[in-house]
Amino acid sequence: DSGLPVTAKFVPLKDIAAPDSTFLRSVVEACNMTKKYTVFETEMMQTLVEHKWNSYVEKMFFYHLKLDLAMVFFLTVDALTYKTVTNSDNHLAIKIVGHVPSII
Repeated sequence: DSGLPVTAKFVPLKDIAAPDSTFLRSVVEACNMTKKYTVFETEMMQTLVEHKWNSYVEKMFFYHLKLDLAMVFFLTVDALTYKTVTNSDNHLAIKIVGHVPSII
């Protein structure tokens, strides 16, 4: 007996490997409440996490990584091609990106 209070937590087991399953989220929440993460050292949890990663999470991760890298690329190009032209008559600043000028 450790003398720690016990709290019941419902963890759904039906379709635990399905894409929309909340099983892992429930386990993480329970671990966060107890501050004990040893459940992830079990073979069952490692197999479940590996299955979910290989089934669809890996594809989503790399898809979003490609989108993020493309965004960084285009923002870098935009920053490198940013030019300010000032008209001395009316102090109009124009941002020129490629062939499409826009008034700031």
